[in-house]
Amino acid sequence: MNLWAASALIAGVTIISGCGDDTDTNDASGGGGGGGSRDTNNLAPATIGGRTLDAAIDGTTIVWEMIFTGDGPNTGTYEYTEDGRHIASGTYTYDRTAPQVGSIVISENPQDHHQIILTFTGENVGTYQVPDATETGTFTLN
Repeated sequence: MNLWAASALIAGVTIISGCGDDTDTNDASGGGGGGGSRDTNNLAPATIGGRTLDAAIDGTTIVWEMIFTGDGPNTGTYEYTEDGRHIASGTYTYDRTAPQVGSIVISENPQDHHQIILTFTGENVGTYQVPDATETGTFTLN
């Protein structure tokens, strides 16, 4: 009976030690099982220079596009078209304001500023809002 108890005790200690090592390894490597949360964090890019924003205004058939040319990490110029027609151009600044949110401020001239808030729901896709125009829609960032 004592041999069986000793074997059970050794097996129990080995199992517990094994579990502790797995936990320590996961903590050191960033939590191995946390991969799912990484899919929803940091979706907003650090910069948009050199990229194109394609969007559709909710409740309409209007599709618009902005092409961003980066002069710096978060500033540059943009070209704006609607349904393939050139509408405006100017300068922009971009900031990632949260892991899933980016804010673009465009200016066609120094007195004119409009904010576009991008909420990323996936990699390079999401919804947008233009607060001063009460406009919303969906976008893809290429």
